[in-house]
Amino acid sequence: MAGLVQGAWTENYENGMYIAECAIYPDTTISDAYTLKTPTGLDPSEPWQLHFWSTIAVDNSVPIDIWVGWHDNFALSGDTTTVSAGAFGAEYKQIMDDAVLAVLNNPYIFDIDPNSTAADVVTAAAIADGFKVKVPVAPYYAFNIDGATLVDTDCFFKIVQKSDKKGI
Repeated sequence: MAGLVQGAWTENYENGMYIAECAIYPDTTISDAYTLKTPTGLDPSEPWQLHFWSTIAVDNSVPIDIWVGWHDNFALSGDTTTVSAGAFGAEYKQIMDDAVLAVLNNPYIFDIDPNSTAADVVTAAAIADGFKVKVPVAPYYAFNIDGATLVDTDCFFKIVQKSDKKGI
């Protein structure tokens, strides 16, 4: 593997839920790994959950950031201090301080809500409170694993949102 391999988001509707999934595959030659922009099936004005897990610890201290995009050309590029969305988006905030503390192959679940009045919970030490993140409503989001030197691993992201739609 060389650098970062990004899987496309797949979308599905089942049991009254919208589900989008993707995987990214970083290796030891990079410090940042990120998803492609979220698909248009996500309703950004309503609450949703983000699930994240990896097959092995991705680094020894790995925050996860959420980026916000406002144009169809939104995409992250670069590595370390040069990660950018160009003119089409911006880094919004850290949604987790250290994903390394994960129980591998079991997801962290983040409640992401544009209408939340609760304070964000983004530290692994506060996991008992549940991760909560208020985000701005935007057409697209992307997730960045922001490490020092990442390892060869598989990282998975799943979005789950209540939906009235029946299928794609």
